[in-house]
Amino acid sequence: MMETLETIYDVIDTQLELTVDEADRLHKLRKKYTAKTFEIAFCGHFSAGKSTLLNRLTESDVLPASPIPTSANVVKISYGPPKMTLKDTSNAIIQSYTDTIPWDEVKKWGKDGQAISSISLQFPLEFLGQSGVIVDTPGVDSTDDTHQSLTLNQLMTTDAVVYVMDYNHVKSETNLQFLKQLSNEGKPLLLVVNQVDKHDNTEVSLEKYRKTAEATFKNWHIHYLHLFFASMVDADHPANEFKLIEKYVKALLYNSTSFTHRSDIRLLKEFLKAVKERQHDEKSAAMKEIEDAIVEAGFEPDIIKENGTVEKHLQDIHQYEQNVFEEFQSDTKRLFNNVNLFPYTTTELMRNWLESKGKGFKKGVIFTRKKTYEEQRKRIDKLILELQDNIKTQLIFHLKTHFNTYDTSQLTNKETFKEKIHHMSFTVTKEWLENQVKEGPVNNEYVYQLTKEVSHHIVKNVKQQAEALVSLYVEGMATEKKREEEDLASKRDDIVTVHHLLLQLTDIENKWEVSLHSLDNILGQLPGDPMFYHDLSHAYQLDYPNTSELPFLTVKKEHHSFTLDDKVISNQYTETTSFHEHEADEAIASWKKPLTNNKKSQLLFNERQQILNRIERYENQTFIISLFGAFSAGKSSFANALLGDNIMPVSPHPTTATVNTVKAPNHQHLHHTAVISFKTEVLLKEDVSSIAKSLGLHVTLASLRKWRAPKTTDMSHWQKNGINYLETVQKALSKSKWALGSVHTVPLEQLEHFTVNEEVACLVDRVDIYYDCKLTRQGIVIVDTPGINSIHARHTKVAFQHMKQSDAIFYLTYYHHAFSKTDRYFLQQMAGINDSFNTNKLYFIINASDLAANDKELTTVTNHVADALKKEGINAPRLFSLSSKEGLKAKRGEGSHSTSFSLFEDTFYKNTILELKALSFRLIADKLSDYKNKVSDTLTVINHDKAAQQKLKEDLKATATIEITRIKATTFNTVMQEIFHELDQFTLFLRQRIVYVLNDLFPEAVNVSILTGPTKKVLQQQLITALQDLILHVENFLNQELEALLLKLEYIVKQRVDSWLEAEVETIKASLPHFYYDSNALSVTMQHSHEQVKLTFPEVENYRSYIKSKKDFFENGDIKIVKESVISEVNERASVIIQQFENLVSSELKIQLPKIEKETKAQLINTIIEEGKRFDAILDSNEQARLNDEFVGLTETKGYLTL
Repeated sequence: MMETLETIYDVIDTQLELTVDEADRLHKLRKKYTAKTFEIAFCGHFSAGKSTLLNRLTESDVLPASPIPTSANVVKISYGPPKMTLKDTSNAIIQSYTDTIPWDEVKKWGKDGQAISSISLQFPLEFLGQSGVIVDTPGVDSTDDTHQSLTLNQLMTTDAVVYVMDYNHVKSETNLQFLKQLSNEGKPLLLVVNQVDKHDNTEVSLEKYRKTAEATFKNWHIHYLHLFFASMVDADHPANEFKLIEKYVKALLYNSTSFTHRSDIRLLKEFLKAVKERQHDEKSAAMKEIEDAIVEAGFEPDIIKENGTVEKHLQDIHQYEQNVFEEFQSDTKRLFNNVNLFPYTTTELMRNWLESKGKGFKKGVIFTRKKTYEEQRKRIDKLILELQDNIKTQLIFHLKTHFNTYDTSQLTNKETFKEKIHHMSFTVTKEWLENQVKEGPVNNEYVYQLTKEVSHHIVKNVKQQAEALVSLYVEGMATEKKREEEDLASKRDDIVTVHHLLLQLTDIENKWEVSLHSLDNILGQLPGDPMFYHDLSHAYQLDYPNTSELPFLTVKKEHHSFTLDDKVISNQYTETTSFHEHEADEAIASWKKPLTNNKKSQLLFNERQQILNRIERYENQTFIISLFGAFSAGKSSFANALLGDNIMPVSPHPTTATVNTVKAPNHQHLHHTAVISFKTEVLLKEDVSSIAKSLGLHVTLASLRKWRAPKTTDMSHWQKNGINYLETVQKALSKSKWALGSVHTVPLEQLEHFTVNEEVACLVDRVDIYYDCKLTRQGIVIVDTPGINSIHARHTKVAFQHMKQSDAIFYLTYYHHAFSKTDRYFLQQMAGINDSFNTNKLYFIINASDLAANDKELTTVTNHVADALKKEGINAPRLFSLSSKEGLKAKRGEGSHSTSFSLFEDTFYKNTILELKALSFRLIADKLSDYKNKVSDTLTVINHDKAAQQKLKEDLKATATIEITRIKATTFNTVMQEIFHELDQFTLFLRQRIVYVLNDLFPEAVNVSILTGPTKKVLQQQLITALQDLILHVENFLNQELEALLLKLEYIVKQRVDSWLEAEVETIKASLPHFYYDSNALSVTMQHSHEQVKLTFPEVENYRSYIKSKKDFFENGDIKIVKESVISEVNERASVIIQQFENLVSSELKIQLPKIEKETKAQLINTIIEEGKRFDAILDSNEQARLNDEFVGLTETKGYLTL
């Protein structure tokens, strides 16, 4: 068989036409076959623990392992004396080391994917045997395109794959898509769910988790040999199956010699099947091109089939009249031949009538001529009546039915033809019947002959009418037949061209049939091996040497002390200015008492009420915390740790995410209840319509019930999510008992039904949970947002509105998660919006820090995230590494009370909650100080004599009049100019930024790991899908940017108006020292709600022709042409959208700003008028006494601040 396999390789080289990629793959397979190796590749998403698992298997610390992306090239480990070889991206050897290997450099080289493509290591590891090779690959979801390419290329020639997944990312789309591709190629798979130590039995049993994972793989049609759970942190974890993994891998590698040749045959068969599939597709594509050429030449594809029928059709037209008559005669021959107009009864009526005509016929005993004549008349009437009925039923009706079957759609005389059919008849009259009678004896023979002659005459007449109708029909069809004759003549003239193209089709079919036949012959020579997978799955039963740790493989560990970079987290644990909450509360209570006692007094009523309103807001103050982060970032578990219990629901899928809030119970909503608000029909229509449009589907809520999902597999992650959402809503609408727009209050125990069940959750708009705990009693409200990764466009608007309303924003990232481009853009937008706020609202959380192997690793990850945040414009981020899992345990009394989570909570409370409370308190204190001075001034005036009081009143009113006149004369011109300038700057920056974003997103959308199709047709569809995905990402980016712009603009408007107002108040106070104005009421909201951006790009289909093969596209520069063209086209459309947006917002500002100016001036003027009336009530002795008591009460207050 070895010689046979060698021969087969030669046959393939000589007989098959292969693409560049196929030839490269075949070369690698042949090289592997010659080397007689058996390779097991370790792959998976980055930081899932591949390298750590391999280091544990080899009992070394050779491979770079870290929760942040590390491995950047392929590392191969085989049996032999110590040796290392480095190869560059052209596969040339850079350096080679024997015996003494520079271990300190190995990890650095492992991370260098730019200069180095592969590292080959040789160690005397006995379990590798003579054939075994271990391969470590970069992460399959790395954002570096070269990493993806290396992994894909390597797995083409790998015998088996160990696929390592993070415990929390088993259902990752990346994992499942990649595994599906490997499974389709027949690759033997060992699946490892790493970090099983994260499992929490209180959330779900391990058995249920395993069954769920198995069901997921089954639903995706992923076939595998074994599924293992592992932990590299907790060796004694009851679910840790590392020993089984070690036994399986080592036994398989050591005994791989018995599998090597069988696997080589299987790999070659899979290669040939891929070539065959490619050739089938190329054959279909080539034939399609010829068929398209026929269409482009002006022919219908069916013309090929009509090649031999044109002449016959022409002959039929020339003989059309003859054919119609022959068909008529054939159809009516039996009718005319067999018609019987004189059955027995009619014949007897004829006989009776004839007898009545005889000379000897007399009627009655006493006959008269009149009676005889009357009897003759009766007898002929009866004869005519029956004969007439016979003519109708035997002839006329049948013929009318016959002619009504004629196709009259092309008749030029249609109405005449129809009318002639209608009037077809034969009328028997007495005169006509009398004329048929001849002299002779009335006997049987005479009667028979007469009926025969009458019948013949009638049939002949009717037949002539029918034949005239046939002639009329032929005449009416003449124009149509002339047209058909001309069309056929034209087809006959062009049939030569069709025949030529038909010959080309035949040539193509013959050419590919020869190649496919050769492929089938080669495949037929390769034996089947039905027991291969069975034998592989039982390899763990085989023996292997138990190698102990090898001294030369023990890499020296570095023992440095690591601390967080001071620049990374500035002032992370520094308290804000001194503020003591308890003393502040006492002060508020002491101030409130005298103000409340005098609250009905009309003297200084407005000023007093404003302070009381501020005190009330302080006492009932709520603080909104919004949680942001990617799906599965651990937001729900983080919120539950804050609350101290498993309260927050977990959305099963990002497509069904809702807005979830947790707040304190009240008199309307009891503790431990949840209010479920279902989407309204309008909202659901918007969601369905928006997603359908983004997918290029014409689906509405009304048509969704009958909609069928497309079967294509060439869909991006976003497109699949969109299709899944529509399917889920479709199922929900057919099953759900919950009415759209309805609101239901349920016990918290029943909440899971509405949040975990996707077919219910997709209809839920928001969930409001009422829960009594220390956090909610402090007025804190937690809002878990769907986030910016939601497929719903409206969630973008929701997310940014929550930012605006929030007092603090927590952005969570998972310990093993790297920021995607979508994350990065959102972080940039958050940074820009945060700069508009008066205070820093942002907190960044690295959740699940308990997964860190040690302090060094945790510090490395924290510094890595901090650096990433700074790159996105967030300087000195407030960054915390914590474990919500440990935090929840601590609050339940199941662990240490002093945790990273509790440290974060303390810092947050001091830096944000107390800071906000201190700000509110100081505003009250400042206003109260002004108020007290105003009370004192008023009391002083009261003590003046009446003349002095009168003069003060007049002076005050005069000054007020002057100020009112001045306010009316002032303008908002400067404010408006500054705001429009900011809008112009924002949109200009965004137009410039779009080009950068397109250049940034294009390589992620279009790269070697996306365009993997074996044929031109598949590659073309993958390119179109990738470009459509790019458009979706740009749409999402634009929507976020425009929402962020609106939000920043609102704050700018408020800041500019506040600045104008502050300046005006200071001017007024120069004339009216005790002028009191509360500007806190100003709130600016842009009413403009732009429609979601839709980048219509129908020209995307034009890019199909740009890709013929991967080599041409990536190596010959076609990708550059596509990139430049797409960026130019999309940028042009995006610029138009931005300009339209700017015009709309500008128009709204031109309406809103004058309104704000008018309202603001009116408030100022009203306050000045009130100030002018301040002394109107001073003559009331009761008012004077109450005001004096109030002043004394305020003077005697003892509190946090001295007034």
